[in-house]
Amino acid sequence: MSNENMDRSPPQQAPRGLIYRRASKSMLIAYLLALLGGAGCLGLHRFYLGYKRTALTMLVLTLGAILLPMIGIYSVTLTWWVVTLWVLVDLFLIPKMTRDRNAEIAAEIDRELANRN
Repeated sequence: MSNENMDRSPPQQAPRGLIYRRASKSMLIAYLLALLGGAGCLGLHRFYLGYKRTALTMLVLTLGAILLPMIGIYSVTLTWWVVTLWVLVDLFLIPKMTRDRNAEIAAEIDRELANRN
């Protein structure tokens, strides 16, 4: 066996903190997506934070409210009120959603690291 093979050590794993920083979600980005992404009606902030089902629901409601009048269905005012209220509530919920998602990410990282050992 040569010295070259003996000197090789296994690659270092990235520390938990570095992995977490790369995977964690930013509250600022969530707010920017909520405010710039169709004023929150498109649910981009929820997609970003990992709430895919509710984000999709928000997107479908918004697209329905936009597209239904184009085919002659004009009674979508309630849909707009629901989405608008949902967006306003989300502006207050984004900090909690971000903390919850980051806690889930940290737990996932801990499980992955525990499974490797």
